[in-house]
Amino acid sequence: MVAAFNWHTFCLISPQFALDEKETNSVEVLPVVSNNCKSIRLILSFLVLLSAPMSQGLAQSHPESDPDQKEKKEKKQATNSISIVQVGETVRLVPDKEMAALRKEIANQHKEEIKEWTEEKKAAKKAKERFDAPKPKAPPIKVLKAGIRNEETAEALRVKFEANIAQKKEKTIRYVVASSNGTLSVMTSTAADEAKKKIEAEYRTTLKEYALAKQTASKDRKPFDLPKPQKPTFRIMSGKFATEQEATAALAKADQAQKKKTKNTDGKGSPKKAPSPPDSPVK
Repeated sequence: MVAAFNWHTFCLISPQFALDEKETNSVEVLPVVSNNCKSIRLILSFLVLLSAPMSQGLAQSHPESDPDQKEKKEKKQATNSISIVQVGETVRLVPDKEMAALRKEIANQHKEEIKEWTEEKKAAKKAKERFDAPKPKAPPIKVLKAGIRNEETAEALRVKFEANIAQKKEKTIRYVVASSNGTLSVMTSTAADEAKKKIEAEYRTTLKEYALAKQTASKDRKPFDLPKPQKPTFRIMSGKFATEQEATAALAKADQAQKKKTKNTDGKGSPKKAPSPPDSPVK
């Protein structure tokens, strides 16, 4: 503000310094000013007082310089940011403002799974059936990257994280030989666990339907002669192998052993009985 001081205004305030225009543009002004330092200090103080409101007005016209405005802007940007989240085996993009809702949704799903598992366990106990389904666990929620403001950048990072997770998972894959109702196959240990859970869940559903049909027939006093559903068998026939080729070789050996066992049994696992000698003729 002092740099923008007009010499003509100065002359109006202090007539004793009034000079003609030629003198104001000359360096000869300097000695005159030096002889009147007191008046100059008063004038400069007046100018400083005038400049204070103007600087405040400039600060108000630029929200970035206001701490409150800056904080509001940062909060607004945070509500529009995105996080890369791993839920169980999947990697997804979740807006940061929806993270609380996601955690609540996962928790509610887990409660429903626990409720169904408890009901199935009670039903199996009542029917005197074996129940070895593990108690459901809530899928872990892991934030891989938070505060991303560009959706394209977030998607590119999500793909990268997903590829890294798949690569690590591939290194830990193990293969097994499984038997489903007597049929042998090679599958990953994870797939075998999932297949076992699926078969058991389907069997429990079938049992429920059977019990309901039997109860309805009894209530209506109608005959009910449907056979009770047989529980399917699913077993892991081998240990875990690092490669699919090793598991395939183990499957071939298990198949040969199974065929040999079937040949020497009656098909139900019991050894074949020796043929009975012919009856002796009656004398």
